[in-house]
Amino acid sequence: MPQVNRETRAPISLRPVCPDDEPFLYALYSSTRIDEISPFGWDETQQRSFFALQFKAQQQHWSTQFPDADHHIIVVGDRPAGRLLVNRTSAEIRLGDISLLPDDRNRGIGASLIRQLQAEAARDNLPLTLHVAKSNRAIRLYERLGFVTVGDIGSHFKMEWRADMDSGRAGEKLMLEKTTQQMFRDNLGTTFRTQSPSSGPVEMELISVVDHGSTPRQEQFSLIFLAPEDTPILQNLFVLEHGTLGTFDLLLVPIGRDATGIQFEAVINRFPTNAD
Repeated sequence: MPQVNRETRAPISLRPVCPDDEPFLYALYSSTRIDEISPFGWDETQQRSFFALQFKAQQQHWSTQFPDADHHIIVVGDRPAGRLLVNRTSAEIRLGDISLLPDDRNRGIGASLIRQLQAEAARDNLPLTLHVAKSNRAIRLYERLGFVTVGDIGSHFKMEWRADMDSGRAGEKLMLEKTTQQMFRDNLGTTFRTQSPSSGPVEMELISVVDHGSTPRQEQFSLIFLAPEDTPILQNLFVLEHGTLGTFDLLLVPIGRDATGIQFEAVINRFPTNAD
């Protein structure tokens, strides 16, 4: 029986940053700059000095510019894997920073979290904005997710996403953001349809909804789907269709296999409003 890799089984969640996270945040920051400084030929002492100064400056910048921002650690399984900093105002949702450790990049984690922010922005009829360094390869990811460049501010581009830029895809994202944990519970045992990249149409049954310590300000929960035994075992971003809940994107992670089929998990983080 095939074994699912431990890394791909781990659920993805968010938790607030605490003071004990500073060593991790420093290591994370350093990992995002190492390729940039490698051509300089600096020794380890010079690198540490540079990273320490730049990390301190970045932390001061965020605390000054966005004192009320939501600052979270991205958790994969039970270990920190990255950070997400989001500032919400009545005029915009600003993605201040999203960073992942090298081993957690290119796995769909960042795209999934950004899509959830897009769903929130669509729901609240706000632009989702960000600033990105012109040399940052993440620009390609933002463009694939529908962001457009709206300003040139020297070393950075200002990019923006609005729901009306792509009404079809915005509708899908809006549907996911409006679907609460209770709405999924009401549809336990029903069928969701998707397309496997290698084997075509797949039908999955929603077999469980697991709460992960939701609060009045934030819902965090997992959806467990059961797919046929011959479904390819891979982590991917899938478009799911449901007769009642509509169509939306979910990052599905394989977490187990037995005689009944293959189980996939999706982790949802959403921010309820007074209308919920």
